[in-house]
Amino acid sequence: MESSIVSAAQGFNLKCTKIYRDKFGHICVTNRGPVRLQRSEVRGRADSIVADILFQHEVKEHLGASGLGVDGFMISVNGTPYFAVGDDIFIATEVCGGSSGDFANGPGFLDIIARVAHMHHILAGAKITGGAIGAKFGQNTGRHMESLGQLKRKLLKAGKFSEFDMHFLRGYEEFGPHIEAYGHINKDPLTNEGYVCHNLLKEENIYINSGEIILTNFSEAARAHYLFDLSYIVKRHIKAAGVDAVPLVDILDIYCKNHPNCGFDEEIFRRILLYPDKFIKVAIDYYSKKRSFAPKTYLSRIEECFRTKDALLKYI
Repeated sequence: MESSIVSAAQGFNLKCTKIYRDKFGHICVTNRGPVRLQRSEVRGRADSIVADILFQHEVKEHLGASGLGVDGFMISVNGTPYFAVGDDIFIATEVCGGSSGDFANGPGFLDIIARVAHMHHILAGAKITGGAIGAKFGQNTGRHMESLGQLKRKLLKAGKFSEFDMHFLRGYEEFGPHIEAYGHINKDPLTNEGYVCHNLLKEENIYINSGEIILTNFSEAARAHYLFDLSYIVKRHIKAAGVDAVPLVDILDIYCKNHPNCGFDEEIFRRILLYPDKFIKVAIDYYSKKRSFAPKTYLSRIEECFRTKDALLKYI
């Protein structure tokens, strides 16, 4: 067994009989059932990491106290929701049983939407300290558009285009209007710091156990408008369900019933849905590495951006 993992387990008063890796960290078979230990490398960021953990812990505690299922942090022997081992900081959570969320199943997805809406309702205006401000995307829109424009001009000046370059130039023309439309949104309604977003509502972070929906992995949680969470999960539903996706009007109806007085502008939501965050990320990441060739992973990722856009336009 890795000594640091054993030490971390002891820091949470756990006795491990077996340890193995999974996607998110290490699973320890313990005297208290299976526990997931996750490590953050400090590298001079100890204060920031601890602040993030404390914010996540406070969010989870508030939700749990309100009856919503979450993967709460275990408390260490030091009385904190984390434990330091050398240059690493660990958190520990009980492994959720059941199955991960099925976003392709219409009725089941609506149940998940109801739970997400309930989460947003509980957190709206909650007195939770700290927390980063901002959703996973939509920040610095003007700067992104300027960066993409510079890339386009550089490519056109060179006059030689790789397969990825051709995809990028096509994307610049097709996605540019959606980036600009998002940039023209009145951001005032979206900057309410009284809201908290999960920011990572993937299937693998939502578990169904004996009919209960449990939300996990709040590692990206931040103060941001709930529409960003709703947009993120709707996009994943469209990708999973395809032509069988639940009509948007039904999703919004269920959401609003479980998040009373939420109130939002559907045009704003539409622009958030169409904002090509993945295209921007793939393009900037690719060109920042100054590659002389396009790995297949980047080609498949940028091609997926076009499929997502087409599916979204048909959907809404």
